[in-house]
Amino acid sequence: MPSNDLRPRIVLSGVNIREVGGLSVFRDALTSLTREYGDRYEIVALVMRRDLYDIAGVTYFEFPNIMRSWLARVRFEYWTARGISARLKPKLWLSMHDCQGRSKTRPVRRSKSRPVV
Repeated sequence: MPSNDLRPRIVLSGVNIREVGGLSVFRDALTSLTREYGDRYEIVALVMRRDLYDIAGVTYFEFPNIMRSWLARVRFEYWTARGISARLKPKLWLSMHDCQGRSKTRPVRRSKSRPVV
């Protein structure tokens, strides 16, 4: 699953997003992340269907069976997401759905002289 890119990673998780409003917000978020941070960070998107997205410069991981059952979503949020975060070691993990999975990132220290990301 890890890519060969050596840049730090930002993960945007939206595995259960499939309808118009949510897709629009998710696409906007990916576009903004890619435009603002794509030169310094690898942007990774966890999605249900890759064919719903056309943003260049994003590494996609597809989870087509996520909406099969509530148990599949819970398993993803609490076990699969934890394993993905351990392998990818993201600098930042953003979850765009209704429950936040267990992910592991480094704590962010805020500084007045330096932006968070």
